[in-house]
Amino acid sequence: MCQRNDSSGFLAGVLLGAAIGAALGVLYAPEAGVKTRKKLKAAGEETLEDVQDAVEELREKVMETTEPTREAISQKVDELSEEVKAKVKEEKEILRKKYFSGVK
Repeated sequence: MCQRNDSSGFLAGVLLGAAIGAALGVLYAPEAGVKTRKKLKAAGEETLEDVQDAVEELREKVMETTEPTREAISQKVDELSEEVKAKVKEEKEILRKKYFSGVK
């Protein structure tokens, strides 16, 4: 039915890797706090961009994957709608003939 997309695993990996990298960077930084904070900020901004790109890529893949299903559902709804309209028209005509055939 639904296949698991590896993009969610990739996104989780990116986030986990970013968190671990930031923690290790702080713990083992040989530079002054100001420089370390600047580097962490830059790394955080880069990670944010990577995550945003991954989310956008995942969104596009979801849209591509679901497009045929959405089109099929829309087509089926249109078909059923036409069938219902025809049936309602038919039933109205039957009722009109049954109850109003001799009335003027």
